[in-house]
Formats: sequence, structure tokens, C-alpha cells
Amino acid sequence: AHLGVGIVGREGSQAVRASDVSIMAFKDVTRLLLLHGSYSYQRSALIAQLSFFKSWAFCTSQILYAPLSGFGGTSAYDPFAIAACNALLFLPICFYSLNRFIPAAVALQRPSLYQGGARQVHLNRTSVCIWG
Repeated sequence: AHLGVGIVGREGSQAVRASDVSIMAFKDVTRLLLLHGSYSYQRSALIAQLSFFKSWAFCTSQILYAPLSGFGGTSAYDPFAIAACNALLFLPICFYSLNRFIPAAVALQRPSLYQGGARQVHLNRTSVCIWG
């Protein structure tokens, strides 16, 4: 994904208004990339895996139920149960959106941790299969 970063400066606030994220000084780019970029990737990978697992579990049970219902197209679940399941599985998403996987000081001292996104450490076939 592309991210527009605007730096507040003397030339006005045009760049800041047109950007996705604004920072006060160029030195803050390091913190933005190494800390917030790493957190964002880890959270996105975990939430994607949770979504894959939820869809896999729901679809597999529906496929297994189809022969029992004579392939009539009826659902194995009550609509309220589906809504309740989605609501309950939304709670981990809220929790992990606030979670910090590594302390900020460690993330800034070890830039090699940021490379996990490029190497697909947290979101790969193996990690998705472990969930399923």
C-alpha cells in the first residue's frame, strides 16, 4: 500500500493537507516506518489470518451440512447465531488493534525487525495453515 507522508514546514501546509499522515520533522520518518509500520503489518497479518479462519470454519461446516439437508440451500445456522459469532470474533480484532507486539525502544533499536513484512514472516502459507 502507498502512504502519503506530509512534513510540516515553512512552505505552508499544502503537503500536510494532501497527505495521509503528517509529521513535524523529517527525523520522525524513522519512527513512522520502523515502529508504526511494523505494528501495522503485524496487526494486519493477524487480522487477515483470523478472517481466513472464520471464513474457513463457516464455509466448511456449511459444505458438510449440504448433503444432510438434501442440497436444499438451507443454512446450518440461525441468522442470529451468525450475527453473534461475527460479534464475538470482532472482539479479538479490537484487542489486537491496541496490541504492541514489541516495545517501541526495541523496534527502533533493531531495524531488522521491520524486514519481516518483506520476508512475509507473519503472513505466509504456513502461518495460515496453522490457524486452519
